[in-house]
Amino acid sequence: MKVFLGVEADADDGDAWALATGQWVHRWLADSVRDEEERKFVEVNRANEIRERIWAEAREFREAVAALCARRGKVLPDWWRSGWSNALYIADCLAAKVSDLHDWSEMAVEWSLGDPTVIRVSQNATLRVRGRIDLILARQRAKQSQIGYEDLWVVDYKTGRQRGFSLKELRKKDTPKRKFRRQLTEGRGVQLALYALAVHALGAQKIQLTLLSPAEELEPQFDLDDVLAQADFWMELHRMQETGVFGMLGPVHADFGFIAQYPLGTLPIDIDLLEEKWALTHPAFMLEKEEKTK
Repeated sequence: MKVFLGVEADADDGDAWALATGQWVHRWLADSVRDEEERKFVEVNRANEIRERIWAEAREFREAVAALCARRGKVLPDWWRSGWSNALYIADCLAAKVSDLHDWSEMAVEWSLGDPTVIRVSQNATLRVRGRIDLILARQRAKQSQIGYEDLWVVDYKTGRQRGFSLKELRKKDTPKRKFRRQLTEGRGVQLALYALAVHALGAQKIQLTLLSPAEELEPQFDLDDVLAQADFWMELHRMQETGVFGMLGPVHADFGFIAQYPLGTLPIDIDLLEEKWALTHPAFMLEKEEKTK
């Protein structure tokens, strides 16, 4: 698996292909734009050139693996070719979406945050964030901004089945703020929201965000105001950061499918007990009571 997929897990949990696909797609996209430079913005009108470079990067990778097999008297397996083709299709789809944009001037791929970027969530509290932002679209240069621009669009690629989300389709008596909070408590969009706070800390004033999958259109899904409105959520993350108290929530393993190895002592804990303990430990992460009873 290490040779063919480029990843190696502690246990065979069935996710090796998903990990490999994600790594390949992100690497090809990054290498198609930057040349050993992690904080490089290029013109958006180079998107078609970038697509060509993605194909070149992918073919070079395939040929290298084929040569490795040949040196051992083997041929490249069909299952590997299929996985490679799927990863290339995803990378090309994501790049193609950028080529249709005309009102954004520049873009950066795999943009690395500082080590770390410090986000102020209150007068006396900060979050320390590291990571690489999959895609940043930029316009309106600003000298006072550390990132160099005032208006940004931050995009997080999802190469698997996870879909983006919209704050437009609301339930009865729902609001965009409550829906976004519900998605955060479910673990969706937290990374992207932290990226928004990070680039805001670096000087960007207007930020829109998208969780993008290959099957969806590239359009804004939420913005900086939605993120800033969740102040108590970020304060709870800060408390976790400072105390190291994280807790555990949800089933230890699925009833069906691949099962990872866990210490025997974790298995008998009842899920209801975990949920009650989680609510007491992290009240800011809980959905409102009326929402949970629906």
